[in-house]
Amino acid sequence: MCRFLPLLLATGLFVAGTPAASAGPGAKAAEKVRAALAEPSAERGLAFAGDLWEGGTWKGSLRVTVEATAHDERMVWTSKEELRWAAGASDRHLTVTLTLARDLSVERVELSRKEGAREVLAYLTREGEALTGTARTITGEEEGPGTPLRVAWPRTTTGGLGGLALLARAHLAPGQEALELGWIPTQLWNDAQPPAQRTLSLAAPHAGQGEDSVLELTVVPGLQTGSSAASKSMLRLAGAHHAVAGWTAVVGQADLLPIGRLPQLTQFDELKPAHAWQHAFRTFGVGYHMAKPELLERAFDWQALYDHETSIEDGWPASRPLSDFKKAWVDEFLTQSKHRSRQETDELLAGTIGTGTLTVRSPDHVVLAAIAQFGGGTARTYQLKRGPDGIWRMTRFG
Repeated sequence: MCRFLPLLLATGLFVAGTPAASAGPGAKAAEKVRAALAEPSAERGLAFAGDLWEGGTWKGSLRVTVEATAHDERMVWTSKEELRWAAGASDRHLTVTLTLARDLSVERVELSRKEGAREVLAYLTREGEALTGTARTITGEEEGPGTPLRVAWPRTTTGGLGGLALLARAHLAPGQEALELGWIPTQLWNDAQPPAQRTLSLAAPHAGQGEDSVLELTVVPGLQTGSSAASKSMLRLAGAHHAVAGWTAVVGQADLLPIGRLPQLTQFDELKPAHAWQHAFRTFGVGYHMAKPELLERAFDWQALYDHETSIEDGWPASRPLSDFKKAWVDEFLTQSKHRSRQETDELLAGTIGTGTLTVRSPDHVVLAAIAQFGGGTARTYQLKRGPDGIWRMTRFG
């Protein structure tokens, strides 16, 4: 079984079964939609950043960006997917960059797949009905020789989540015939064998109206694959420009959610590490409002906070060590604490998060700007980051 299978199940876009066979009834409809797609342009790009959850537990992150770029004196789409699957010492990182033509067919692939100290690099370009190029493995500081690689992906093949989102955006009207096409689940790339083309069926069951409309598209495996229709995902495109507002998978209890949203199963537990930025903020908030020093000590990335405070004018003196800095901050929070009850604390923190403005700077960095009502009369800003261990902590407070 491919090592990236759990990630595909988490995104809900894994299509089991055999590679694509003969064209189904939706193939001509897909060909027509793809032929009518607008030329890539800067204002029509897409972006999405989300977290992967499995059974209520954070398991990784996904970032997708699709931008119009110039290639061979014409405009193409550059679709980049950056995924991380948290698996302790064997964390896996996958970055796939696809060059897609106007009709979303794959013309070029760049791939980096990291697991521990081992990285696989591949570069492929279109050559007729296949893509050809080289692959090499880097282990530590040792780089292996390039190995010729040929992938039998037909010229009409599209691929990746970005290409799927672009096609979904062009297929807006509910009730239209489902589109059937050849698609590459790039996350199934492993060392032994690049993924085969799969048949995919794309349908739009319903759509909203107006500027705030949200379209939900259901992606199910094509009938020729013989796989279950229960494997699907809901892509939400909102507003006049159909920006990606969310991408939720429905496969058991696995979810791919925009940063800032939590699966329903996930509840805050102050005894557990913070695998969501909301939990990191609540760890700090409970520690402060209820005067719990052990939570305050866990809530911060103390080195990051120390580095910032020693770098600013009138900040903490760089001559004094991190241990003094940490003790002084915890002591000050405890001194200022009003020793609130659990109910009062929970209401205050829910109000702070609910009325605040969240800015997602990256899948691993968010900024919460709270209103003055929940900051003791001061409009405070909290910066939170996710560390290499997958745990969120506060890095800036002010």
